Amino acid sequence: MATAKRIEQKQREEFEEGVAKLKDMFGVGSQTFFKAMFGPIDLIFILLALGTAIKLGGGQED
Repeated sequence: MATAKRIEQKQREEFEEGVAKLKDMFGVGSQTFFKAMFGPIDLIFILLALGTAIKLGGGQED
């Protein structure tokens, strides 16, 4: 019984360490991931892409 409890405790600790590592890597709970991946210039390209998609998908004839 004591061995099973030690194994369970060890697994719980390893799981908590893994979750902590993931939080550090991806900035869960904060915006560090998005700040690292996207900048203010990306907003311009997103707006241009949306405008182009609307224009092409709108079915307007010239």
